[in-house]
Amino acid sequence: ILTGVTGSTFTFALTHANITSVVDSGTAVANAGTANALSASTMTWNHVVGSGSNRILIVGVACGGPGVISGVTYGAASLTLLSNPTSGTGLTTNRQYQVWYLVNPASGSATVTVSFSTVAASEAGVSLDYLSVWQSAPFGTPVTAQTTSATTLSALVTTTATNIILGFSSIRSTTIATYGGSQTQVCTPPFGGTNCPDQVTTAAGGTAVSSSFTWSVADNGAIAAVALVGA
Repeated sequence: ILTGVTGSTFTFALTHANITSVVDSGTAVANAGTANALSASTMTWNHVVGSGSNRILIVGVACGGPGVISGVTYGAASLTLLSNPTSGTGLTTNRQYQVWYLVNPASGSATVTVSFSTVAASEAGVSLDYLSVWQSAPFGTPVTAQTTSATTLSALVTTTATNIILGFSSIRSTTIATYGGSQTQVCTPPFGGTNCPDQVTTAAGGTAVSSSFTWSVADNGAIAAVALVGA
């Protein structure tokens, strides 16, 4: 970034650019349009990646009931698993949230496909793409939390003001969880069943930023928070 010009002398400072753009987002659930859990071996939806520089595609998948995701693709490109917080083990108690990503995805439209080797009772997914993200190290260290009998979860992330914090939640609740005052809701995909609300939030980076989610009745939940690093 050019910070000063004196005569023919140019002064540069190495900084990370602010991440400001959510170019496009898409959501899908295995049983859209119903109020009942329905297992599915694949879950697909369309996503359009923008044409800006230093792109990244992030896919979040929330599962209710034990499920095993064998892979996520965007078109023909395979995504990498970043984080997988899990709570509980039973059909009615298990909650997990997997975060997958693809650095420098091709611009344009393609299909996001989530494949399950073991189907979950309820499934929900979301996709987001951002610009101005550091391509060689796009994330800080993920922080996760899980519970089998609480009404709140939080994850504390330390980063710099030029980055943003992404928060993801999968809660066994019939209502959407509330989130902390520093967070902004990006999206709430449709339920993958009666008890699998899925949320994504963002917050400005800082010395210590908490991503928190609170719900009304003590039950199972899993969350993840991670810093997205500017280019």
